[in-house]
This record gives sequence, structure tokens and C-alpha cells, in this order.
Amino acid sequence: MSERRLTWCEFFAGGGMARLGLGARWECIFANEWCEKKAAAYRAYFGPGDELKVTDVAKLKIDDIPGIPDLVWASFPCQDLSLAGSGAGLLRFAKYRDNNGCSGDLWPPSFRRSESAATERTRHCILRASVDGKRSGTFRPFWRLLDRTVRDGRGPKLIVVENVVGTITSHAGNDFTAIVHAFSRSGYRVGAVVIDAVRFLPHSRPRWRPQGTMPVPPAWKEEQVEGFFHRDE
Repeated sequence: MSERRLTWCEFFAGGGMARLGLGARWECIFANEWCEKKAAAYRAYFGPGDELKVTDVAKLKIDDIPGIPDLVWASFPCQDLSLAGSGAGLLRFAKYRDNNGCSGDLWPPSFRRSESAATERTRHCILRASVDGKRSGTFRPFWRLLDRTVRDGRGPKLIVVENVVGTITSHAGNDFTAIVHAFSRSGYRVGAVVIDAVRFLPHSRPRWRPQGTMPVPPAWKEEQVEGFFHRDE
């Protein structure tokens, strides 16, 4: 008997690098990318299938997501979280309204940042956040869509998001806290690791990856966790 192919959905797909990495055992049942040029590269390699939907993630509706995927992967934009970027972060002070009828404040009220902890540069970036944070701030419409699938009884078993390590310190750690809070509030057990590509390739590219699972698994025993990715120092 052949082994069942695992299903997954890919957000912020770009040219399909995550799909290449997962390989043939995984069946991509939905992919989203807003840029037509990147979508053209995606189709050139993977073929003209109907799984790729080219539109802004904020315009997606819950009916666009098929079935119950085993995995959702999202490499959301890094420009506003990168150490070389604007520092605007996750666009905390703008209002939103999406196609699913949800509206409100983009930043959870329980995670307002303490102004006393901010540097002068951070304060300046907050004033510009309604403009500059729109790139990395696309995490929020992505997560609202995902949360709707959870409430619809179709939440994925595993969610992995991926970004630069600057996410950890953005806005004194509050952007990191907001992402972890989003996972937890939707019912996922979440943990994060930083993995550098230099462990596998002759190229240093550290990336931050929080991962959430549902249903909540039993706690791992210490001997089951590879020590390199969970060092205390």
C-alpha cells in the first residue's frame, strides 16, 4: 500500500522555494502569492495548476482554502522586521477590514508597548507604522484567515511561519509576543527556533521559525529534542 501524501497550503509563496524543499511526499493543495512576476516563476516550474491564487492575502476568503491541510507554511515579508529595514514591524496602529467581515485594531490591546522602553528610533518608526509596516504587517490578515479556518473546524495540524531573526527584537519583543499570542489564542501549542542555513549549506542565513501544533501534543521529553536548536546560551 502506498503511503498517503501529506497536504499543505503555502502563503507568500514567491517562486516556490518551500515547495521545492518539502519534496514529492507533500501535495500542495493551495498557494498564494500577490506578485505576478513571482507567480510566473512558480508556474514555470510547477506547471499551470489551479492551486496558485494570485492576489493580496487580505483579499482571500475562507472558501478559498480547501479541506483540512496537514501543514500551513507562511514566509511572510521581512522588510519591516529586518535589521536593515525601516523597523516599522507589524503595523500596529492601523485599522483593518477584510473580506470575511472582520474589522478592528491590528494590534492586540493586551500587548501595547511601554513607551518608556522605546528607543528614539523605535518611537520614530511607530509614527510611520501606518505606512511602513504594511509589508511585514501582512502577517495579520494571513492569521485572521487562518483563525477563521480553525473556528470553522478546518484548522491545519501544523503551522510554520518563517522570517528574519529581527522579528524577535522588533519593538522591544512585542512583535514576537504578538505572533506567539496569535498562535496560542487560536488553540495551538507553539515554540520557536532559530536555524542557520550554514548547518546545511556553505551560506549563513539565520531564520526564525515559530511552529504551532493542534491538537496539543504531549510535552516532549528532553532526550527527544535535538540539543543544538534548544541551547540555553
